[in-house]
Amino acid sequence: MTKEKFLTVRWNNLLSLGLGIPALIYVVVVLSTSGLSVRAGFIGIVVIGVLYCLVVEWHSAKQLAWQRKNLGGQGPAKLRFTHPRNLIFLAYNIIYWIPFILPFTKIIDYRTGFIAFFVVIIIRAVANLYRNNVLKLEQAESFPLRSP
Repeated sequence: MTKEKFLTVRWNNLLSLGLGIPALIYVVVVLSTSGLSVRAGFIGIVVIGVLYCLVVEWHSAKQLAWQRKNLGGQGPAKLRFTHPRNLIFLAYNIIYWIPFILPFTKIIDYRTGFIAFFVVIIIRAVANLYRNNVLKLEQAESFPLRSP
């Protein structure tokens, strides 16, 4: 398979669904049964969530870089660190890790961390789908709701 065929919005959507639907099934099973301990359920959603974000957002970044390379020109303008878009980007990525860290430090319980991390993954999935399917290249490259 060539880069032209793999680095497309269609493939990003397929990866999103291919990883998102099993994650959703996992959440329903964990919340509706008592087959797993709360801690095991939390660790499972963390592994699934991190894998989902790594694969889907990596593909999205590579896809946009490929488009930029083929279209030529420069990337988005570099903004100062204190620009609101950069601050949103920073907060968005810090919030991703909060439900991951707090249960292991016993600040919140594992069930609350499980639900919070799942909500964060859903928000990241919606933001990624919006970025890939709605925004133009220039807008998508400067969209603050993405991974670094």
